Amino acid sequence: MKIINPKEDISFNEEHAIAEPVFINKNNRILRFSLLPGQSIKEHKSPSSPVFINIIKGRGIFWGEDGVKKEVDSESVIIFTQNESHGITALDEELVFLALLHGAP
Repeated sequence: MKIINPKEDISFNEEHAIAEPVFINKNNRILRFSLLPGQSIKEHKSPSSPVFINIIKGRGIFWGEDGVKKEVDSESVIIFTQNESHGITALDEELVFLALLHGAP
């Protein structure tokens, strides 16, 4: 068994969002993203896996392929289908979330 507290030892960078691996094996990835207020992750796709996002701190704007932007907070889980375009912008506070990818090389 491995226990990870995703709220511990969070790093931020003034220049850009940070993506840190939490767990990786041949079929799965868990990444922790940390963004300062106003930082963004430009629109991109995950061609090998759906993406499950669990917000653990803060609020952000998330959008998918339909382009509809929605404010989401730490009470939420966001699901993007495999190969769906998506992007993220942190609002007026630090945003930290886990991205879980299953079937990703």
